[in-house]
Amino acid sequence: MRIQWLFLAAALFLIGIGLKAHAEDDNAKWLSAAEAKFKEQLKDNSDALVTNFLALTHPSGSKPKLVTYSASNDGAVDTAIINFTWQGGLTGDQYSTTITWKFDKAQHLSAEVSNDTAVIGVDKAHKQKLNEWFRDSMFPMVK
Repeated sequence: MRIQWLFLAAALFLIGIGLKAHAEDDNAKWLSAAEAKFKEQLKDNSDALVTNFLALTHPSGSKPKLVTYSASNDGAVDTAIINFTWQGGLTGDQYSTTITWKFDKAQHLSAEVSNDTAVIGVDKAHKQKLNEWFRDSMFPMVK
C-alpha cells in the first residue's frame, strides 16, 4: 500500500512538472508575439507614437525623433525600452527621454521615464498620464 502511494505521489509530481513546463512555454510564446507586435507598432507608427510620448512627458517640447527601441522578455515579463530625442520648448536645447514599459500576459505592469536629460523633469501628474496611456492604449495593441 505504501509503495502505491509513493508511485501515485511521483506520478502527480511529474504531471505537475509537465503542466508547469507547458504553461511556461505558452507564456514565452505569448511574450514573444507581444514583443513582435510592440516592435511592429513602433516601426509603423513611430512619428505618431513618439509625438504622443513627448506630449505625455514634456508637453512644451517639440520635434520628437525616435532614436532606439527594444524589447526583451525573461519568460515572465516583457520589458520594452523606447528612447527619443526632442527639442525643449523654452530654450530649444536638445534632450533625450527613455521610457521603460513592463507587462506580462495578464496585464500592464508599469511605464515610467527611466532616463531624462531635460532640465525640468517629468512631473508626477505626467508620469501618471504616461503610465495610464500605456495601460489603456499600448497594452491592448500588443495583447
